[in-house]
Amino acid sequence: MTNDLLTIENGVLTEHSYPSEADGHRIVLPRKVITIGENVFRGDRNVISVVIPESVRAIQSCAFQSCTGLEAIVIPGSVDTIGGLAFEYCESLQTAILSEGIRNVEYSAFSYCKKLKNLSLPTSLSFIGEGAFFSCESLEAVVIPENVRAIPESTFGYCENLALVFLPESVKSIDESAFEGCEKLMIYAPAGSYAVEFAKAHNIPFAEL
Repeated sequence: MTNDLLTIENGVLTEHSYPSEADGHRIVLPRKVITIGENVFRGDRNVISVVIPESVRAIQSCAFQSCTGLEAIVIPGSVDTIGGLAFEYCESLQTAILSEGIRNVEYSAFSYCKKLKNLSLPTSLSFIGEGAFFSCESLEAVVIPENVRAIPESTFGYCENLALVFLPESVKSIDESAFEGCEKLMIYAPAGSYAVEFAKAHNIPFAEL
């Protein structure tokens, strides 16, 4: 596929014209893309891989929503914010690597990614939105970076196989529903931290580090 199939306006990727009948779109975005716009690839079941260049600074809402063929994504550190619903319902997504430099993962960004098992979060991350990883049923372990202060509503709700979460000292707020439906969960956190007190109050198994 060539760049002629992408519409880029002032650095914003606004649409694509990959043929819907073609199987297995492997997309390499050009370096002139600064923003991946809203809904650009939404619902394209034929997208199986995307190479995002270091020029990209933002992935807007619903950019890859319901790309059910997408299996893995590496998001470069040049990206500051991953927009709401950006990868929601990417049901084949198994690996999501968020590189150092990313600061914000907005609401429901990766919700309902049923096969997501390998998730890497950077130490630069400071904000996780509501339901960001809701119903990621294959997710087993998550390390929350040191700069994150809050785990909001339904962040990891119904991640049914989530067994290990490390929560740092920086976390000072955890919503009641943040880990709802995570029956296998064990929290690892520094001794005396807010996360430990939350675990105690909600009868969640925990280990103090």
